[in-house]
Amino acid sequence: RDGRPSQILTPATTATSATYSLAAGSVYRFTVAALNEAGAERELSEPWTVSLRRAGSQLTLAARRAGRKVVFQSVLRVAGAAAAGRTLLLEGFDGKRWTSADTATTDGAGVAAWRFTLERGAYRVRARFRGDDEVAEASSRPLDLEIR
Repeated sequence: RDGRPSQILTPATTATSATYSLAAGSVYRFTVAALNEAGAERELSEPWTVSLRRAGSQLTLAARRAGRKVVFQSVLRVAGAAAAGRTLLLEGFDGKRWTSADTATTDGAGVAAWRFTLERGAYRVRARFRGDDEVAEASSRPLDLEIR
């Protein structure tokens, strides 16, 4: 696990399968050793690597305005995994905390969009991806809007 010294997970057995609980965020290398009658290693398999690390992600947010109508568009970029079908949150900042305004699902290009008609005032918004088993969480930079 993660480059640590090898350890025996299953002692001598004739079983052809085994189940192990693995920690998220780690990389494991598994090998199988054939032993002789005296228990000495006779042959060692090539390592089989299992990575449970989440892919890195980046999130951007842009806004197009036409009067009080605003279209927010966010793009999720993921290293080594698909960006499609991920749920993004559009959040607003009230001066004390971020709260969810709406959700949208990314398309095949990792794009999600929200359409709002906003009242007059100042707004600070961001897009956020909470992360999942495959992809790490990400937040866009805050976007400040003034609606007059």
